[in-house]
Amino acid sequence: MSDFNPVLRIAITGASGLVGTALSARLRDDGHDVIPVVRRRPTGSEIGWSLDERRIEDGAFDGIDAVVHLAGAGIGSRRWTASYKKKILTSRTVGTTLITDAINAAKNPPSVLVSGSAIGFYGPSLTATFSEPDPVGSGFLSEVCHAWEAAAAHAESADTRVVCVRSGIVLSGAACRACVGRVRPRSQNGAVRRGHRGCGVGRMGNVGWRRR
Repeated sequence: MSDFNPVLRIAITGASGLVGTALSARLRDDGHDVIPVVRRRPTGSEIGWSLDERRIEDGAFDGIDAVVHLAGAGIGSRRWTASYKKKILTSRTVGTTLITDAINAAKNPPSVLVSGSAIGFYGPSLTATFSEPDPVGSGFLSEVCHAWEAAAAHAESADTRVVCVRSGIVLSGAACRACVGRVRPRSQNGAVRRGHRGCGVGRMGNVGWRRR
């Protein structure tokens, strides 16, 4: 790459997930060095971490140019029992705290942390249009997103800026078909209202879009 498009070392949590897999492939195609942050035993340049043990490798982000933090328990795959709601929250707050602590401890910290969040920050509405300055809404997902972003903000410094990406539900072809299969019986009996453009569901083609 040229001096105007340098090769970057980018660490990614959740690199094996739907968005993480697509992002990793795109970054590698662009010539960047992608470093997965993994819960299993790391190999090669991978970085190991454990939410259960609340640890991450010493010096994990020294010399890393950017960190993309996508890890968190899925919100659409299981019933929201009290114990699973706790897992949804803690997998984000504890994981993000580990990431920000490692960034703050780095001798040569990354210049940016891109941390996942969600449009659930604003709360549900069938009529309102939300934008970034709008306040946090009410309900479980709003509480989760607010706590998630607050944890990420601890990495903000003169050396590192923090960006929280409030995405909607992201679907690939297979995931889209599975989602439709789950929703169709409820829509047919009137439990789910017809959706509208802009309801917060993103296809991978939209998420992977870039300016050429």
